[in-house]
Amino acid sequence: ATIRLLILSFYFTPDFCAGSFRTQALLNAIKKNKAIKQALIYTTLPQRYGHMAGIPKYEKLSNINIVRFYTPEHKNSFLGQFISYCYFATSALKHAYLNRRNYDCIFATSSRLGTGFLGYLVSKITRKHLNLDVRDIFSDNIQSLQFFKRFIGQIFVRIFRSIEKRIIYHAKWMNFVSPGFFTYPHIKKLDKNIDLFTNGIDEIFVNNRKDISQVVHTKVENRSITITYAGNIGFGQGLELIVLPLATHYKDKIYIQLIGDGSSVTLIKKGIANKGINNIQLIPPVDRSKLLEYYNNTDMFLLQLNDIPAFKKVLPSKIFDYGSFDKPILAGVQGVANAFIKENLPDAFLFDPGDVNSVVKYIDSIIENGFPLINNEVFIEKYSRNNIMNDMLNSIVSCHNEKDYFDNV
Repeated sequence: ATIRLLILSFYFTPDFCAGSFRTQALLNAIKKNKAIKQALIYTTLPQRYGHMAGIPKYEKLSNINIVRFYTPEHKNSFLGQFISYCYFATSALKHAYLNRRNYDCIFATSSRLGTGFLGYLVSKITRKHLNLDVRDIFSDNIQSLQFFKRFIGQIFVRIFRSIEKRIIYHAKWMNFVSPGFFTYPHIKKLDKNIDLFTNGIDEIFVNNRKDISQVVHTKVENRSITITYAGNIGFGQGLELIVLPLATHYKDKIYIQLIGDGSSVTLIKKGIANKGINNIQLIPPVDRSKLLEYYNNTDMFLLQLNDIPAFKKVLPSKIFDYGSFDKPILAGVQGVANAFIKENLPDAFLFDPGDVNSVVKYIDSIIENGFPLINNEVFIEKYSRNNIMNDMLNSIVSCHNEKDYFDNV
């Protein structure tokens, strides 16, 4: 039997947003999968880093129809994101109900609680099954915010956990992008069959990267080392704890470029001004083609997650982006991400978040001995996002074709 699929994705934009890459890979898989008759995707007009011109509200790609709803810019504030979500949820819920005869089941990819909850509501109202792809556990993530550490905040945390349990229990098919999510007590006790299809490496990085195999790895002389970070620049990353001390210590020996936006940009700007730093550049979010230029021209990559319990269970998509290049990675991560990098990218340099001294020793060794020879071909082959999403879609189709799939909606 063929399937008509409704896809809910809060972000599907031309920038480097992880959710966009995942959704795009899913659409690529849908085009090739004969079991999918058609797909309807509800998403937002780009607004995460400001509205972008030239993006159509309606778009048709082969057997895929895309509807983009307007939402106000949120500037990465918690309240702003909630308001943007309410705009999206209201429009998508209405549209999904009016067009309920045009799809058989729902697929929601949720970086926060919101899109998963929207999928749950659509499923309940239309009596169609929910397939849920979970990229974040909201109830744990918010506990890093001061309000949710207080008594009233903890009440909200328990409410959010209850909602998560209800959504996960209701979903007919489930996926987690990180093995760390399986350890949450309120999820473990549901005893539910959940798949593990991680994030992966996008072809755009592999097909457009420069070949650096002929680069002579000698001592770094008469030039600065370029270190690049791309993504959200917020409290969760704590980049100010590492980039400001590094820039001050090395001065013109290193050049750090931070590509993106977020709540910590102001902190970094203040640090640059106060310390008279001139070797850190803050670059607004860029599209994928421009991002590739930065990646190809950098010497090494930087990744950091703040020392927060929730972040010990996540597997950042940035690991896969960086790992598609044969270049050193400075990774200040703990828990699941640390173990994953250690196993799959053994040439990456792991350090505790904010441990500047360890990073200084590593950079000193590169300045003295040159860049290490790195070959990530095995990693690239193993974690091709197209292959991962093809397998994930086949899993959804298999679940849909089970005899009891349409029981107990």
